[in-house]
Amino acid sequence: MSSRRTPQQPEPAPLTPAEREEAERAIHDAIGRRVGALHQQLENLLAQWRTLEGSRRAFETDKSLDYQFGLDLWADFTTAATEAGHEAAFRGGDQDTYRAARRTELLVGRYLRETGNAFMRGYGDER
Repeated sequence: MSSRRTPQQPEPAPLTPAEREEAERAIHDAIGRRVGALHQQLENLLAQWRTLEGSRRAFETDKSLDYQFGLDLWADFTTAATEAGHEAAFRGGDQDTYRAARRTELLVGRYLRETGNAFMRGYGDER
């Protein structure tokens, strides 16, 4: 087995002032883009928070949910019940957890139907 020595690469020359300035400008621009992206995410999260806060206040005062928000919440409960069922069936999870999640899903669906959510009119008849 022969070992070859690779020639040492010479040290690069130091950056010229123009190259240094170009690198610093690129770094500054990249940081600015990241800050801008984070700022946009923050604005989006604030808008979501305002919407949720308005829905929470409406529910607390009127016990009403708008059509889409009600469906979104119901989908969350359906997902939780499905995940609990999957856990119970395939991973040795707790059947009681599944039953509780499924009961909550049914109750929320019936609540939405009884409070006028048009999509939920036929939901919750199964016991």
